Amino acid sequence: MRKVVAADGREMDATFHLDPESSAESVELVFESRGGGTRNTEYKDGLKVLLERLRAIGGATIEDAVIDTEATRDSLSESERRIHPRGRSYPISLDAESDVAKLRIALMSAQTGVGRKPGAKGGGNPNKRMRLTLTFPPTTFSSLGAIEDALALGQPPTFLARICWNSAHWVRPTGESRMLETGTYVTEYGFGHEEWLFNLGWVLDNGFHYAYLQPLRSAWERHRGRVIHIRLFTIAPSGERLYVGELRSCEVLTEEQAEVAAREYEKRGWIDEMREQVEAVEGRPKGLLGDPISRFNLRFRPSDATYFVPHQQATSSLLKDAYLRYRLYNWTDELAADFEDSSSARLVPIGPTGVTGKNTGTVHRPGTAPSSYDPVHNILQQELYKILKKAHGASAVTMEEDHVDLKVRLPGKTVFIELKTLPSARLAVRAALGQLLEYSYFRQHSSQNDSAELIVVAPAFADEDEQAYVRLLRTTFNIPISYRTFNREMRAFDLK
Repeated sequence: MRKVVAADGREMDATFHLDPESSAESVELVFESRGGGTRNTEYKDGLKVLLERLRAIGGATIEDAVIDTEATRDSLSESERRIHPRGRSYPISLDAESDVAKLRIALMSAQTGVGRKPGAKGGGNPNKRMRLTLTFPPTTFSSLGAIEDALALGQPPTFLARICWNSAHWVRPTGESRMLETGTYVTEYGFGHEEWLFNLGWVLDNGFHYAYLQPLRSAWERHRGRVIHIRLFTIAPSGERLYVGELRSCEVLTEEQAEVAAREYEKRGWIDEMREQVEAVEGRPKGLLGDPISRFNLRFRPSDATYFVPHQQATSSLLKDAYLRYRLYNWTDELAADFEDSSSARLVPIGPTGVTGKNTGTVHRPGTAPSSYDPVHNILQQELYKILKKAHGASAVTMEEDHVDLKVRLPGKTVFIELKTLPSARLAVRAALGQLLEYSYFRQHSSQNDSAELIVVAPAFADEDEQAYVRLLRTTFNIPISYRTFNREMRAFDLK
């Protein structure tokens, strides 16, 4: 038995289970009855949440629904136990249900007449034990357990998507992939829209980063308006298959949402910046034209994005033999095993004896920021400079003094700020720490009166491990360092 868990994490008093004889594509779901004043008291609300989650999966269908109480099973045929929701016939496509609350009402209302004795008084019981026969598109789920989790917890279905190669951490176009591929969008226009996928400095007032994934294009009709989980992989110039990150609770946009995103990006000048960055790599800005949905088809909160540091190399031949096209693939048990192997392989310690040899060929290590000119960095730096000047006065804030991104002189303290555009707090700290230490301590005398405070700034959110790492640097090594998130929509920045 599973309890339905509400969006706020509260366990609801509404219970269901999946028949163990079901398969992952054709499922018998039993929703328990309400009764006795204490059992399944949130029947109505729990059923609505289940229907909402079924619709969010995409392609789910209710093939049949019957009353499944012991009394009705013993005395009525299956056709007599069938629930006939008003205005609907089986199979019921959840995709076609724009308002699942109305479907919930129809299912409950239709229960009242099933198994009811002639001449019985009252309106009948709309809270009976139901058995729903459900079907899902092939390979949407790998197991019954995955279906139960998706329905009980609201976990979105997981997919795999390929993105083009980018050595700048998918913050801006690099133009590399057009030399690595043939017959793709990248070769035609010299860039891929996903090359801005992890430019987390572009966040709108609602807290979402809007982007585009080519693999979603062919699957957009099926998934629009839904929440999904996407794992990302790329093919390096060496041919290595690398898992590079994942997007949790990623929302596939409707046409209306895409129009809003395009309008806001245009208003903020970000489309102009994209055009300039495409021209800088000798791409064709014409690829930025077209309908909004051809430029923006998903959104996610930066806190729901994980960028793998380092990238995780696939250990099996799975990604070499299949999944090569730019399309959305269902996440399977086979992929999950390959992904888990890739994760554990990079965590195995070398051991006390080290290694006996090293690879002398070209190795792609996107764990260090490229040293080329980064226009995104300069824009973020300028915007943060304006905010700090407004807060502390123009005389207290300098930009590029002694090559320091930003320096703020406060009473008894000088704050050194190094800004990175990297999509991971870990990467940002790695890239900035040496610079900050040199800026603040090289050729400084111990008699200097002002203390130094070092701040690493990037658009990425720091997860628990990254926060713990920064705390360790402060407490164990006494380095006065901290990490802060900054994006283009922020209007204040706290130095404390």
